[in-house]
Amino acid sequence: MFGWTVAMLALDALDRRMGPRGHLQDWGVAIALVTAQLLLALGLVRVAGGATPVVLLVPQIVIAALAFPIVRRVVAALDRWRSA
Repeated sequence: MFGWTVAMLALDALDRRMGPRGHLQDWGVAIALVTAQLLLALGLVRVAGGATPVVLLVPQIVIAALAFPIVRRVVAALDRWRSA
């Protein structure tokens, strides 16, 4: 939970600094944050004594990358519904 809070604060700072972004930039930032979060979680697991190989993160990153446009549309629809 802490990692995603930090990620959202970083995105807010990025929005204020860069202004509006395009779809591809949003996609790239989202994938970078998902990858960073997974790698940080893997690091914590290894510190705790786990032996999970890094290669297991690749399918999770690919699925997150492919799901981003769908999730973005669902969130936008829910936001429009909430605002109406």
